[in-house]
Amino acid sequence: MGKGTIAVSKQNDYTRVEILRRDGGKTVYRYKTQDEYIAPFLSVENLRYYVSLNDTDEEDDYLLYHALQEEKKVAASFWTRNEKLIRDVFSDHHLYDVVSKNTWKEDFKTVFVARKGCLEDYFDIDSIIEWYDKHIAFYNEGVFELMCGEEIINVLTGGFCHPLKSTMYSPFIRFEGDEVLRDFGAAGLMVSGLLFGYPLESTADLINHLIIY
Repeated sequence: MGKGTIAVSKQNDYTRVEILRRDGGKTVYRYKTQDEYIAPFLSVENLRYYVSLNDTDEEDDYLLYHALQEEKKVAASFWTRNEKLIRDVFSDHHLYDVVSKNTWKEDFKTVFVARKGCLEDYFDIDSIIEWYDKHIAFYNEGVFELMCGEEIINVLTGGFCHPLKSTMYSPFIRFEGDEVLRDFGAAGLMVSGLLFGYPLESTADLINHLIIY
């Protein structure tokens, strides 16, 4: 495998994913394969972005030119010095929303790119709910449906309205801390999985492993 590449194999009831990162390190993990859910905008290739990539001036070819354009995922984030390149690639504003935010590192920005519309425009939410009902113990269906009905870029970057709060924040942005688990629970991880195109089986396995509701 070359740097930043992924290899996938099946082992009994599990899918094994091996990632060779750009920094030369390797990450290996596996998730239980249960009743595989196949749909556009979900791809095992996206699992390479479970892991952090090192600081680099070389933008990721898959994210820039293939993932969103070839219906592998509906959203992507870049930690980059080259915001202009990303905006040029996704310059068709009829298809994409592009939002940038400053980071703690002065010369880097986080640039979010998402297809226009809501998650429910790209996924059969009823069939996804039916699938999750079979494979995880409990989640807040109302919160899940609410976020699936919001503009993707707003869910991705945070700051959309909720009947019980003035603002809700992105499940992705807050994933690194405990906030996402307290405020969103399993529904937040389900939405994060749809945003970044992870197979439902890997998200369900993570939820069941963490035992969060």
